Amino acid sequence: MMLIQCKWIFIVLSLFSCEPTKMNNDCKKCSVEIAIKASDVSNINEVLIKELFCTGRKNCEANVEFMETYNEALFLCLQSKPDIFVQQLSQISNQAFILEQLKTPINDKIVPKQIIDKLLHSTAKRNDSYNKILTALRIAEKKQ
Repeated sequence: MMLIQCKWIFIVLSLFSCEPTKMNNDCKKCSVEIAIKASDVSNINEVLIKELFCTGRKNCEANVEFMETYNEALFLCLQSKPDIFVQQLSQISNQAFILEQLKTPINDKIVPKQIIDKLLHSTAKRNDSYNKILTALRIAEKKQ
């Protein structure tokens, strides 16, 4: 009996002592709301870029409204906060979907050359993610 009570006390104490953590599985998939929020330059920050990266997935491609808003938001985030964009992308293991989006801007008003220039003049860490972003933007530039 004493052993059972000790187990329950341990379980209860463990629940109260744990810090809440947000897992990537908790993010909203294909969230138009997150993409719209990220389309407003005044909202863009590290947390929002992380949420934007998390919400986009290959299986969202059938959702046209989401994909248009998501694609534009990615370019806007990269153009306005290149340092944070590169930093956040470098923390993601599966970057393929985001990089594919950067190769194909949906909006004709997106000018990859301007974003390349901004990235080249930023203080973003020159790492593998940085190079992959530049490569994707150069592909997008050739398509225009």
